[in-house]
Amino acid sequence: MRFSNLILTDENRNVLETARIQKLSGDRASRNRPGFLYLPPPEVEGLEPSEWPEEITPAGLPMLRGIGKGLIEILQSNWDKLDAPGKLLKSLYSADALLSSGIFLPQQRSGGAFLVFPVVIPGAEKLEGTPLVAAGARIAEALADRSFRPEGRKAGSPGGRKSRQLKNRLEGLRIQLAECGQAELWKLRGEALLSWQGEIPAGVPEVEVRFWGERGEETLRIPVNPRLSRIENAQACFRHYHKGKAMKEQVELEIRRLEQEILNLEQDEILSEALSISLRKNRGGKPYSGEGRKPGRIAGVRRFEIGGFPVFVGTSAKGNREATFRIASPEDLWFHAKGVPGAHVILKTGRRQVPQPVIEAAASIAAFFSKARTSCAAFVEMSEKRHVRAISGNNPGEVTVSRSTVLTVTPSLPDEVS
Repeated sequence: MRFSNLILTDENRNVLETARIQKLSGDRASRNRPGFLYLPPPEVEGLEPSEWPEEITPAGLPMLRGIGKGLIEILQSNWDKLDAPGKLLKSLYSADALLSSGIFLPQQRSGGAFLVFPVVIPGAEKLEGTPLVAAGARIAEALADRSFRPEGRKAGSPGGRKSRQLKNRLEGLRIQLAECGQAELWKLRGEALLSWQGEIPAGVPEVEVRFWGERGEETLRIPVNPRLSRIENAQACFRHYHKGKAMKEQVELEIRRLEQEILNLEQDEILSEALSISLRKNRGGKPYSGEGRKPGRIAGVRRFEIGGFPVFVGTSAKGNREATFRIASPEDLWFHAKGVPGAHVILKTGRRQVPQPVIEAAASIAAFFSKARTSCAAFVEMSEKRHVRAISGNNPGEVTVSRSTVLTVTPSLPDEVS
């Protein structure tokens, strides 16, 4: 039941409703969202085992159906080291084949691939126990290792799940936008059908139409509904055209909104992870209380003290906006890791001359609270706040910088924190 679905479509295969709207495993594009044209799953390519050639070669392995990518790669790398590898491969699909030992074929692991084969392949690690026990042990190892890494926890967090859901939706919208981009083609098809002197034969799904276009006489293959007349099919083409034009602007606007929401979520994940690490190191700064402001108006800002200078770090998309557009004064210094999602960092100058070590420490914090945190060296953009502006019409956290300097620093937290 967990893998099943019920998809209801109209007579034109447009999806009306589904029992499940999640992206199907292995699909590059979701085919089961209401409002989209349903596309059947692609046929599995390759030769059936009964059609395999007498002599199998390493280059021909990808053309054989029923062999996983991991097994193909390890066989191609070790083909000459095995005795009659083609015969061994065919024995996998033979009911009469004798197993080399025991009741199970040898379970093996090569890199990240878990596979079985009649003999142990050179370079592969033999796994003990039944396939269930062997696979379960390796999965448990991977999950245990993942649970101790911050990066592993991120994928299971609510923000990570929402980000994946939004990306699935974005993928569907991009498909829809591509369909909207076909609007002009639908218009051309409609005009071609109107100018065509022929009629649609009974039962055909498409017709070849010769018409006079901008480049002279042209030929165009047009999908048609055989139950409709030539004029009715032309009218259907024009409906596609008008619908595509009307939807394109809405779809583009929604795509931009989703892209920004995904960026904000990913940025929040990165900043939350950096903050968690900094707190474990007891160098996480102090939450900014926003003295003198209404309670609840400020969130996602940490305060550091470096050499007597206050440094404010946005630890979320909202915190970035707070740090840059509420806390900072025109003469303060603004930092952000260049070209990657990360925190807006504000160094309050108090109109004083800032020592270079303090500037570099603030830049290092900006690099630490960014996607460049694990890099040995990161590029950080520095500017006076007076040169930082919000991009009109977009998310206020997005900024444009008219004048800046780029520093190269090592991502780190300050040693001196109050």
